[in-house]
Amino acid sequence: MTIHAMAMVKWNVFRPGEGSELFTRSYFYAGKQKRLVNLLDGGGALWLVTSRKKKNQPRRYHLAYKLVDCHAAPPSDEKAEHFGSYMVRAGDWNQSIHFPYNDVTDTLLRLRFTTGQPISDVSKIGLRLLSIPQLTPEGVELLTRFQEKVLSERNVFISYAHKNRRIATRLEHELEARNVHVWRDETALRAGDAWEAALARAAGSADAVMVLVSPQSAQSFWVKREVSWAINEWNAEGGLVKRIIPVVLPTGGWDDFTEVHPFQWMQYPRRPDGAFFDSLAAEIVRATRRRT
Repeated sequence: MTIHAMAMVKWNVFRPGEGSELFTRSYFYAGKQKRLVNLLDGGGALWLVTSRKKKNQPRRYHLAYKLVDCHAAPPSDEKAEHFGSYMVRAGDWNQSIHFPYNDVTDTLLRLRFTTGQPISDVSKIGLRLLSIPQLTPEGVELLTRFQEKVLSERNVFISYAHKNRRIATRLEHELEARNVHVWRDETALRAGDAWEAALARAAGSADAVMVLVSPQSAQSFWVKREVSWAINEWNAEGGLVKRIIPVVLPTGGWDDFTEVHPFQWMQYPRRPDGAFFDSLAAEIVRATRRRT
C-alpha cells in the first residue's frame, strides 16, 4: 500500500515571484527531517500545503503540490542551504500535480492521521504539518476528492434514472452553455474507469448535486446510492457538497423519494425555456459559496 504524507511548503515556492530562479515549479521537496525520506522513499506520495494571510483576514491554507512515486535524492548545495539536507523527488511527473489556487482549509480540519490526532483548529494546521504526518486511507480518499474538485472545476453532479436520460442530457447542455460545469456519467466516465469509485468521488466532491426526481429515480438503487453519498458529504463539517437540489420532473415521484424531502425542490417545466435554465444555473452558482 502506498504511504501518503503531508507537509508544508513556503508560499514563494508555490507561487514564485517574478525573476525567481531558485523557487520554480519543480517536483521535489527538501527539508531538515530524516523522517521525510524514511517515510516516502520507495514510492510514497507527498501532499504539500502552503498558507497565506492577507491583511485583516484570517490565515487560509492551499493545496500546492502532490508528488507521486517519491524517491530519495541528494539535494544540490543550493537546495540543501535553502530547504534542508533530506530530499525526495517525484518519480511520476505525469501523475504529480502543481495545483491551481484553491482553499483547502476546511478539508484539512477533517483529516485524520495514522497517529490518531486530528488538527484541532486552523491555528494548529501549520504546526501539525511540520511533523510530516502520515495520512489514513480515509484522509487520502478525502484529499483525492478535493483534488478532483479543484482540477475539474465542477459545480454540479447530475443524478438521474436512465429513463430520464434525455432530460439529463439537455440539462447538461444548457448548464454548460451558462458556464456551469457538469459531471454526468455518460460524458464523464471513460473506458476502463472503475465506475463505482468514480461515481462515489464525483457525487461526494461536487459543489451541488442535482437529483432528477421521477418514479424511476425514486426506485433506482444507484440514484439512491448517489444521493446517500452526497448527503453524507453535505452533513460533514466543512463538507465539499454545499447544496442538494431536487428537480421534480413532470412525471412526479416526489412522494416516493423521501431521502430528498429535507431539501427545497424545483419543478422541471413540461416546456422549459431559457429563463428556467438561467434560474437553475444561478441557483447552482450560489451553491459554490461557503455554507454558513
